[in-house]
Amino acid sequence: MNWYNSYISTGKYTFKLPFSLKDFQERYGKETILILRMHYLIANQIDTLEFKDCVLNLSDYPNISDLYLVSDLLVTDYSSVFFDFAYLKRPILFYPYDYEMYKNELRGFYLDYEHELPGKIVHNETDLFSEMNEALKNPDMTNNRRFQEFYKRFCAINSGDASRKVVNYIVNAIRK
Repeated sequence: MNWYNSYISTGKYTFKLPFSLKDFQERYGKETILILRMHYLIANQIDTLEFKDCVLNLSDYPNISDLYLVSDLLVTDYSSVFFDFAYLKRPILFYPYDYEMYKNELRGFYLDYEHELPGKIVHNETDLFSEMNEALKNPDMTNNRRFQEFYKRFCAINSGDASRKVVNYIVNAIRK
């Protein structure tokens, strides 16, 4: 059984963060704010009150895009949020704390997890905090080869004028 999360009944899960908020607080103090945006099934499982100066649970915040814009770094596990965050060309870390179970028992992956992700993969708290330090020192991923390969494959098609193209398509379809 995975001690980080487990199914109780339909719509009910237990969850424990796979890293210590106390350790985060001790390492980063009040200089860095950790924003948590958890899956809705576990969002209320995390008590951040003791860490209110450095941890915000914004799981109920309605627009995740706003959270991307105020974030210098994304840490995720298997969520597809990294596809949207990559447009900002900011660092992304992957922390698959339950990797073997997820890969072998739950769902598997939509990409080659070890080779196609646009950021480093860490598997424990020590590496997570170490790589967070490195990522925050290098906030622009423009010159990162692996990141750029991902960006060209999944983000480069965005030219910034999609709304105009859709409106023109609709207007032309109506005129016909």
